Amino acid sequence: MAIAPKIVTGTIKDVKHIVVLMQENRSFDHYLGSLRGVRGFGDPGAVMRYRYQLAAHRLQADATAHIAAETVSIAFENAGTVGAFFHVRTAQGAQNSGQGTGPWGYTLDPATRELSDRWSPTTGTAYDLSVYGPNGFFRRFAGGLSAACANLSLQVVPELDGVLLAVIIRNATSSPTTALVANQYTEQQERVFLAPGAELTVPVVTRFNWYDIIVTTGSDSSFVRHYAGHIENGFDSVTDPHIGAAT
Repeated sequence: MAIAPKIVTGTIKDVKHIVVLMQENRSFDHYLGSLRGVRGFGDPGAVMRYRYQLAAHRLQADATAHIAAETVSIAFENAGTVGAFFHVRTAQGAQNSGQGTGPWGYTLDPATRELSDRWSPTTGTAYDLSVYGPNGFFRRFAGGLSAACANLSLQVVPELDGVLLAVIIRNATSSPTTALVANQYTEQQERVFLAPGAELTVPVVTRFNWYDIIVTTGSDSSFVRHYAGHIENGFDSVTDPHIGAAT
């Protein structure tokens, strides 16, 4: 039953309280964040909080091409709560630091957290290494090790609980190049220009925290960086949408 308002002055001074009702999953910023004088969307001092819980698998594998030494190194990381096994194969002749010709296996426990290895081509200067891990984790690093080849340094960082990936690309050569970032789930592509030594961050949307990204260059058709897998944050998710999809 409604209560009649208590009118004293008939002006805004009669208002004692303001109650703001928000829809589910909506925040203060959605309604008031752009108003003048409000610390909302443009707040330079905002504290970013992520909802990550402990997850069994939080893995990384990033490659670095050493042109002068004609080698490629891969740094593995396990920030999860259980051990992980990385399986590495090559589509070109290659040997690792232990002179093995592959395939190679690396077990990494959370206590150790990081390890790396280095490969060199057995013939020529081309390399093509693939890394396989648990829960759909996949990386492919291909390219050449001559001065004329493209050499982009890439890192993939999860943002906003895995809704986005920040693809950080740096041009490690003295020549400009163009990188093409292709999202295999959304079929969207973004072309970015990179001056010598320049670094750019490209946001990529995931699909239920699943990602599949291929980065190539316009200056070197042999250069490929392929990142795929699932961003683990400790919350429920769904099966890879690519499984069972028509091809």
